[in-house]
Order: sequence, then structure tokens, then C-alpha cells
Amino acid sequence: MTTSINVWNLINSIRSVNKWEESINANIGGATRVGFKSTDVVFGGNTTSQDKPSTNVAAGIQVAEQTVSISHNTVNWSQGDLAQTKQARDYGIQGQGFFALTENVPTAAAQKLYYTRDGQFHDDGAGHLRTNNGLYVVSRADAIAKGIYTGSAAPVGTTYDSPEYFVLAQPSTLNDLTYSKYGSTIFENNIVESTNIFDLPSNTNDGLNNAFGTLNRTYLEASNVSLNNQIVSLNNNKNMQQSLVKQLLVYYSNIDIGINLIR
Repeated sequence: MTTSINVWNLINSIRSVNKWEESINANIGGATRVGFKSTDVVFGGNTTSQDKPSTNVAAGIQVAEQTVSISHNTVNWSQGDLAQTKQARDYGIQGQGFFALTENVPTAAAQKLYYTRDGQFHDDGAGHLRTNNGLYVVSRADAIAKGIYTGSAAPVGTTYDSPEYFVLAQPSTLNDLTYSKYGSTIFENNIVESTNIFDLPSNTNDGLNNAFGTLNRTYLEASNVSLNNQIVSLNNNKNMQQSLVKQLLVYYSNIDIGINLIR
């Protein structure tokens, strides 16, 4: 009989594996959402031990980490497939850019910028493109008025149907972006409020590009989640959970045996 299992290591490992499962389930759910980017869990190191040091004549005994721990997670910014919808107010980006958004009319005083790859917009009837949850799309004219773009103005009469209406934005550091209160496809930057904004050159509605990507009207970007990869991860997660639970059951079984011996 042995009770050498560290129950606190087991409990912490189970918590970490549960967090891993939450991330996998979120990815599977996000597979149906426009512009959703999957997240990857990064496991961290922990305490190791050396039971017997190595010498010149004999190898030692060392034990790796006995606790599963999560260091952090990262957003996978890879491109999702573009699918044609034939809807006039759908816009898909091929490249690294984002649509910039604001909570109020974009030309208003300094406002926080949000970023999205979800180009499913609608005309609010007041001259603005809006997201499904009501945020305003920052246009080329808006960016000029806000002082975040210093290029030439769009031609007079430019409408949503012209690529000259749009700008593509990108935060200075992608890894600084976090989910916003508007959900997992709209990001904010709470660390550095620094944004580079470029306009789209005058051309046709398809294949317009700048340093941050190509704008495609009547297209939307699908999620970049690989369901096959998520199913594999989910199976690995379940196996890990079962292994940890079995170790925990052994621990409690050994305690019961020890108590019964004392009795």
C-alpha cells in the first residue's frame, strides 16, 4: 500500500484539464461563427525533482512535473476560408487586417476602437454601416475625421458599394488583443491603444488590397477552427481526465485501507 500520491497536484491538474476542455468546447462552438479565431492552450512547466544526482560514473534519477498546468492561451490568427454569400453588405478580408469599430458615431470625440473580422454589416438608414450588435464601422472619412488616417479623402459620393469607403486596421501588436464585452469575434486592446490604419486604393469591388489585406464584397470569412483537430484534442482531454480521476480514486482507496488497518 502507498499513499505517496500528492492529492493537491491531482486537484490542480484536474482544474487545468477542465480549463483545457472549456477552450476546446469554445472552439467547437465558434466553428459556426463568422470571423471566429480558434484559441490554443499552452501548457506550462512546474516543479521537478531530483532523487539522485548524476555523477561521472552513474546516471541519476530525476522526476518531471507531476502537475498539469496551463501557462496561457493564444489566439490562432490564421486565415479562414472566404465563402461567397451574394449579400451586398457582407465583406470578407483576405490578409491580416481588421474592420475598426466604435460604440458611437465614429466621427465623435476620441473613442475606444474595437476590431473584428466579422464583415456581416447592415445599413442603419442614417448613413452608417453597423454590426449585428450595433457597433459602427469606421469608414475612410471617419478615420480622417478621427485623425487616425492621414491619407487622401475618398472621392465625393463614395458609398458602401465602393472599396474606397473602407479602411483596414491593425493593432500594433496582435497578441495584445482580448475578447471584448461584445463577444469573441470583436476584440479590444486594453494594453496599448495604438493602431495603424491604411485605406484601400481606388479599384473594383473585388481584389482591393493594401498592406493589411484584400477586401472582398459579398464574401464572409469563415471560422478558422479545424473540427478534426478539436475532436482529437477532446479525446486526449477525456483520456487525461480519466487518468487523473483514477489516480484520485487510488489515493482515497489507499487512505481507506490505511484507516481500516488502524481500526
